[in-house]
Amino acid sequence: ESLPDLEVRLSSLERSLYELSRQVASDESSQVAQEKPEVLAQLNDRPRLQRVADYLKQLQSSTLATIGEQADVRWSVFDEKLTRVQDVSEVVAVPTMASAESAVSGTNLAKALEQLQQSLSGQPLAAVFLLSDVAHNERNESTPQEVARRFEETPVYVVPVGNTNFVRDVVLQSVSAPAVAMRNDDIVIEAVLEAHDCAGEVCHVQLLRDGDVIDFREVSFDTGYASRTVRFQQRVSEVGMQSFQLAVSPINDELTEANNYDEVEVNVTRSDIKVLLADELPRWEYRYLTQLFRRDAKVECDELLFRPRMIATGRREESKSLPVTADEWDQYDIVILGDLPSDHFSVASQEGLREYLQKRGGTAILIAGRRSMPQGFVQQPLADLLPVTPISDAEQNGESFAFRVTRAGESHDALMIAETEAATRTSWDFVNRFSPLREVSDWRQPKASAETLIAAIPQNSVDEESQMKTSAFLCWQPIGRGRLMYLAGPETYRLRTLRGDQLHYRFWGQLLRWAIASDLSAGTELVQLRTNQSRYETGEPVQVVVQLSNDAGEPVTADDLEVEIRRGESDEVRSVPLLATPDVPGEYRAEVDSLAPGVYRLEPTGSAISALQQNSIEEAVASITVQAEIPLEMIDTRSDRALAQQIADLTGGQVLPPTAVSEILALTNLEPIITEEITRQPLWLQWKYLWLVFGCLQMEWIIRKWKGLS
Repeated sequence: ESLPDLEVRLSSLERSLYELSRQVASDESSQVAQEKPEVLAQLNDRPRLQRVADYLKQLQSSTLATIGEQADVRWSVFDEKLTRVQDVSEVVAVPTMASAESAVSGTNLAKALEQLQQSLSGQPLAAVFLLSDVAHNERNESTPQEVARRFEETPVYVVPVGNTNFVRDVVLQSVSAPAVAMRNDDIVIEAVLEAHDCAGEVCHVQLLRDGDVIDFREVSFDTGYASRTVRFQQRVSEVGMQSFQLAVSPINDELTEANNYDEVEVNVTRSDIKVLLADELPRWEYRYLTQLFRRDAKVECDELLFRPRMIATGRREESKSLPVTADEWDQYDIVILGDLPSDHFSVASQEGLREYLQKRGGTAILIAGRRSMPQGFVQQPLADLLPVTPISDAEQNGESFAFRVTRAGESHDALMIAETEAATRTSWDFVNRFSPLREVSDWRQPKASAETLIAAIPQNSVDEESQMKTSAFLCWQPIGRGRLMYLAGPETYRLRTLRGDQLHYRFWGQLLRWAIASDLSAGTELVQLRTNQSRYETGEPVQVVVQLSNDAGEPVTADDLEVEIRRGESDEVRSVPLLATPDVPGEYRAEVDSLAPGVYRLEPTGSAISALQQNSIEEAVASITVQAEIPLEMIDTRSDRALAQQIADLTGGQVLPPTAVSEILALTNLEPIITEEITRQPLWLQWKYLWLVFGCLQMEWIIRKWKGLS
């Protein structure tokens, strides 16, 4: 009954002893610093691997020298895996910082413990002593804690190595900026800084463009750990891809300067957008969009409304009808078409829209309605352009639906409705919770070629993951050189009820900016090449998409297509096959991984591509950059004492200071494990012994007869 009380008292004593030992160590360091500063300086200048090496040599020559006569002492080192070595001299080899950065990618503590656990089946281990900073920065199927639970009778004693705090360093944690903007927009570039052990320091954050400093901020740190957000407001006045760099001035004795620099790109479009907005009736979506575009000085909007009375402005005032030819459609950068019936949207006009999209690179946005769009165009050319088909289950009509931004939409430029990525995620979460969808078309099953940005999820859905893939509210697909976007209902006007007009204005403003921006595509009119990004982190896969079409805009099929990847000016070329995208004629995709840091040139090859480009002066070539990865192993050098304690507790071990290893070894039972086994087997069950008995009886009978005995 007194054991629980004793356990609490022991735990309290343990904490008290830990604090006392920490205070003694601090006082001793202060005393050494005053009396023998050169000794302390020499100790501090030595890397921790060298300190571990000296300790292991001393342990080998003292305690382990006597234990080696009684027990088998095994040595192993680990980074991504456990490696057995023969002698302590192989353990204490201290690599240089340069070789460590190039050789070590990470530490997989779970993998090392798994290998130790597997070795227990061959020979039992009396104890495991783990000298480590207890870092685990590599992916593994199991966590170190899960593996530690499988140690049954082998305690793991952890000797933590290193400081529990970050080493003195200033880190440029993240940089965010809008990916798409219009000329003369005022964009916000936001940087997040983290400073460790920099109390009282002041640094400068510089904003550069093409290597020239255009703005700077002075940042001071008043605590040992500080996080600061720095914002720059910059007007972009030139059309095209604008590159901005952020650089943090280094401080004295900083761990590394590799994390003091980052770069962002902003795709700047022209400052005027010509829009055609057409609908059959003045739905709320139409009304709010007309008011929105009238207030925006950068948007020139022509309106076309057929009922209850004809309204036609701008270029549509004379004809009072939709454009018919591709040239007429090409007068607009973006066309927004509402619930139009086929009476007002003729087949000839649909064919002109197709050519406008395929060959002129235009953008169309279709907003579904109850009457005609898109169900009224099933047997007409517009149906082939749609990125959706009708859903198979129409019983969900009448239910309320909810916005759900998909994973693709979370990072998509068209949905950046706030100044920063973090603020955008907060805004969409706000919309998800407070803006249900009430009118959603049955036409919302996305095609294979479509990309869904916002899904329409039934309010009572129990499987949102599958609904995210099969029920699109906002999706788009490329049509030749252009793109077609589709809204499954006239519901975006409800964003006006959230935070005033801010979210509605930002949503359509960013959607139009993305629609007219040149995407990451390159090439000729017949061969289009694009990647999903222009900059990649080390190890991040590169998605390559190639689209082939002939002079008539029809897709071209081929079998022998590849994409060649060349790094810089080197002659080494890597080829990856391009595979046809199912259900999307003329589209081919490839995934390229394991690219080292550098600038790469991508070029599609094949007989079909050569034939399409034989009369073209330009070639389909794209350029990407793979950024060098800052190794976490060398940046975050903290000792994880919490994880060390968890591993020790789960295995029945302890977290030890180096001075306690000899005492634990003295208390460990190192007697050989002797196993005795006794096996009993009855002999009379064997036939040979039965015949032996019969033979003896027969011999006795013969002798008795021979001697005349009775």
